[in-house]
Amino acid sequence: MTIPLIFLVIPITFLLIVVAVGNGDIAELSQWVLQFFGIHSSGNAVAIMIIFKPYRSRIIQWIKNIKRFVLRQPLATVENLAPLSQITSSGILPRN
Repeated sequence: MTIPLIFLVIPITFLLIVVAVGNGDIAELSQWVLQFFGIHSSGNAVAIMIIFKPYRSRIIQWIKNIKRFVLRQPLATVENLAPLSQITSSGILPRN
């Protein structure tokens, strides 16, 4: 009920209040409301991934795997780089 409230009821209510009061550009506000309607399905998808445990645990596992992979990669240092004299014009190191 929260997702429809946020993405459907509140924008329509806001638009109706602005029309009743007579302030603001109605064409611009209606475009804004239509954009919120478009975000409704994305909000549903995020809510499903957060609420249901299998989806939530899989996403947490993916984040942990990515974090573990990123933190395991050593950064290139000057000592690890090949000397310029060994690099050919194509950028490939010759085999010894």
